[in-house]
Amino acid sequence: WFDQAINNSAGVPLISVDSSGLAVSNLNNEKVVKAQNFMYSLHESGVYFPRENNNNMSRGGGETGNGVGDGLTLFIPCGFWSIEGTPESTSLWGDVTAGEIMFVPMPCPDDDKTYYIDSRLENGYFLIKNAPNPKGFAAFMNCEVVASNNTAEDDAVHRDSYGWNDDMINMKKEICDLCSNSENVVFDFKKGVSDEITRIIGADPVNGKNGENVQCLTMNCSNTMKWEDVLKKYEDKVNYEIKQANSQLPEV
Repeated sequence: WFDQAINNSAGVPLISVDSSGLAVSNLNNEKVVKAQNFMYSLHESGVYFPRENNNNMSRGGGETGNGVGDGLTLFIPCGFWSIEGTPESTSLWGDVTAGEIMFVPMPCPDDDKTYYIDSRLENGYFLIKNAPNPKGFAAFMNCEVVASNNTAEDDAVHRDSYGWNDDMINMKKEICDLCSNSENVVFDFKKGVSDEITRIIGADPVNGKNGENVQCLTMNCSNTMKWEDVLKKYEDKVNYEIKQANSQLPEV
């Protein structure tokens, strides 16, 4: 999560899709360059915990939140799911009922104070052409919208069951509002273009080949590279794979 969250805080993912449906490499985008250079500075200053040298785990036993509650770690890029639970289940983070836990958007990388939120579509629906009951489908979708916007019930659960205070609840609303604003949302398509792009950008093996982890080479202690060197080694390869993927798209 860490490298993707920091990179995408610039508002530009490594791989995006343009308005015509074509995949685009942003490895040389000035905002990406700035974010990756910042990531390299974190490595140089030694302020982050080297997960890659510790079985890819957080501090302690690797459980999410470990190290925060006891003051060893200040920030962890993570999702709401990690602190949406009973105070007992989130105790590694600290005592939520005592106000020891809070969250913020990822750091703002530019001068105009625009906060970008790394997002994804949680649920999606397709209506098949010539489906016999489109009005029924529309009614169902309206119900989905109402159910997903039941903020009063959601707030009650967070306050009464999870121990959240009003500041936490209001901050979650603010972050979710940024997600619903198309100008602040970042969708990362590194896993949606081709297996080879997924393998090059990410760390996980694909089709028996090890991932090359381009996304976090600037803050990987075991194989750290400056972003300018990452570009020299991988940009042409990524551009070729993007070109190949786009060439296979049917004409519209």
